[in-house]
Amino acid sequence: MGVPAKSFYEGAGPWLDLVHPDDLERVAKARELSHTTGEMYEEFRLVLDDGSVRWVSNKGFPIRNEAGEIYRMGGFVEDITERKDADLKMSESQRLASIGELSAGVAHEINNPLTSIVLYSQMLLDEDVAEPIKESLQVVSSQAYRAAKIVRNLLQFARKSSPEKRPLSIDGLIRRSLEMKSHEFHVNSILVENETPEGLPLIMMDEHLILQVLLNVLTNAEQACVSANGKGTITVSTEMQDDFVDIQIHDDGPGIPANLLSKIFQLFFTTKETGAGTGLGLSVSHGILSQHEGDIWAESDPDAGTTFHITLPLTGSLSGKEGTTLASDSPGNRSISQSIRPTSHVLLVDDEPDLRLVLSRQLELRRYNVDQAGDGEEAWRKLQLFDYDCILLDLRMPGLGGQGLYERIQEMNPDLIKLIVFITGDTVNPSTKAFLGTVTNPVLSKPFDFRELEQLVVSVIDRGREVASLGDSRLEPPVSTGS
Repeated sequence: MGVPAKSFYEGAGPWLDLVHPDDLERVAKARELSHTTGEMYEEFRLVLDDGSVRWVSNKGFPIRNEAGEIYRMGGFVEDITERKDADLKMSESQRLASIGELSAGVAHEINNPLTSIVLYSQMLLDEDVAEPIKESLQVVSSQAYRAAKIVRNLLQFARKSSPEKRPLSIDGLIRRSLEMKSHEFHVNSILVENETPEGLPLIMMDEHLILQVLLNVLTNAEQACVSANGKGTITVSTEMQDDFVDIQIHDDGPGIPANLLSKIFQLFFTTKETGAGTGLGLSVSHGILSQHEGDIWAESDPDAGTTFHITLPLTGSLSGKEGTTLASDSPGNRSISQSIRPTSHVLLVDDEPDLRLVLSRQLELRRYNVDQAGDGEEAWRKLQLFDYDCILLDLRMPGLGGQGLYERIQEMNPDLIKLIVFITGDTVNPSTKAFLGTVTNPVLSKPFDFRELEQLVVSVIDRGREVASLGDSRLEPPVSTGS
């Protein structure tokens, strides 16, 4: 370990100087108490001459003279760094598992009302409403999507799900993150200087995850400026290296104390007041970037503020064109079939009454005939009575859920399998993910835009009719050629 053993029994001075500042008071008190009790056991950190930190256990015991009086202490010191690291990893693993279980339940419960919010907002946007109301509805819808992405990112962080990567413009993504924060920046008197050039290479990454990283860091920078000065400046720039791009987000806030800088990426660590922060943002960001083979780190100066560095590898990147922009996922940019199908019959299976109501209204406005079912058993009864062109099936429901109904249909009436579109609020749940990996049916994650849903409904119905027409043609009698 590099610390002479004799320094632990030649008085406190030599080795107490090596004790980590955060542990020093506790260790000093334990040592003083040992003079009375004659015993000592403490686990603490030592900062060695080379700057490395080692965990040690120090066990002391009394050495008595012939009169039974303590005249000195004996003991031993053991390097327990590896055990501490293993304990930390185990604790982190258990904590992540707990977060994953909690998030799975929360995701389903949150994504259901978020879906209703998105769909009702869209339904009102389709009406002839005043422009200020329309803008407000668009904000409601976009914020519902944002909330859903936060839940999804927490699930992915806790369960280490694989990101869905595609080639994206990093400069476009930076601009988008700044646009999303523009209102808050304006309200909080934050000046933004975006020095990122256009036309940077396209990089393989998960759009929503990297956007979440940028928003997390920008939010931290904003809060730092506001807490210190009530205003501030945030500067965003990029630096191209041989094999990675370095995104730098600088704020002129108060900086981060040196003793806290190494802790800011720890799960649940926060310097904010209770209720002002969860301690998740930076740890989630670190996990996301690890999945992208990137990194995040910070440098800070009390006199100059803090700079966060977000690095992403250029391996697998594509050459971008000047002015490359991202395709938007906003509802207004998605195409929708204008086909009207007065005879199409849809079975909607979901345990959320509000969600069934808004989906039924939207489908009926487009002249679909819709039947509703609140669980798998009710849906099964209706499948025995009526013919359907499409089945919209929620996966998680009380009683007979979506997977159970699917398996029953597969066994009893497999021709209906091709009509199913799955709807779910948690696609990263291990059991849900495993099941969906075994089927070929389309899956729609909550919350979703109605245009997404109708595109899938139209696709399923069209495919079903094509199959039916092929079957009918095979049943036609051969044409007589006569003689």
